[in-house]
Amino acid sequence: MSSQKAQSHTISVVIIASISIVLIIMLFNYAIYSLESTVQQAEFENAKNSMKMLAEETINTIQSGVGAEIRFSSRTIRLNFIRLNKNLVLKISASPFLDIPNEITVDSDILIVACYGGEYASYENQVIYGDNDNPAFVSDIFSTPIVQTMWDISVGRVGAVLNFTRLLMKEYRIPSGSSDEVIIELAYIDACWEAESATGSGTIEVLYRDTNEQTIYDGYIINPITITFALYLDDEQLGTETQIIVEGSCFLKIKLVKHVVLYKVR
Repeated sequence: MSSQKAQSHTISVVIIASISIVLIIMLFNYAIYSLESTVQQAEFENAKNSMKMLAEETINTIQSGVGAEIRFSSRTIRLNFIRLNKNLVLKISASPFLDIPNEITVDSDILIVACYGGEYASYENQVIYGDNDNPAFVSDIFSTPIVQTMWDISVGRVGAVLNFTRLLMKEYRIPSGSSDEVIIELAYIDACWEAESATGSGTIEVLYRDTNEQTIYDGYIINPITITFALYLDDEQLGTETQIIVEGSCFLKIKLVKHVVLYKVR
């Protein structure tokens, strides 16, 4: 009888020890996961701030001509430079009729910069830089870039994504004797990049390259005219259309300005 009790006691000890070992392993794995999640989330938060800086320094580089460097963590952060296989198209109409192009391709080689967090970085879906009230036309050059966080199902990670698929719209009236000059300027940031690989992490050097100007219309108008602008990504309209009413008896100039910026990855 005592032998059976001893055997039963031994089995109980083995069971308890096994359960304890399993619990210890589970707690150890959870502690490792919790620590790694915390570290990866902190790295992604830093990466989000770097993406905001990248957007802001892009504008500063255009305005000053002076380049900048943005550093990214390289342990779990992944930088991707994606060519969007779509056309950014500006559509214009005028009433009464004005001899202007109906459609202008603003960009056919659109660059998207995506910064992905680690596999344990938490999901987010929000705009963290820029103005998303009108995804087509903005009135402040610092609102032309937009950075937003989203889950990328193709990568299986959360990412902070930067794009410039919007136009800065400005209207100027310059007094000139009996006939004023009205200038409608549409500005676009055309970003490009160069590196040895399509995927990398480390440092992005922002460099100003060039500014190109395309005249859409330049002439004298007698009567008041309403000009409607709409922006499309292929067949999808971005935001809402915008109208500008130009009073008659003035010289009217409509121009598209492209600011070319290079992202050099090191």
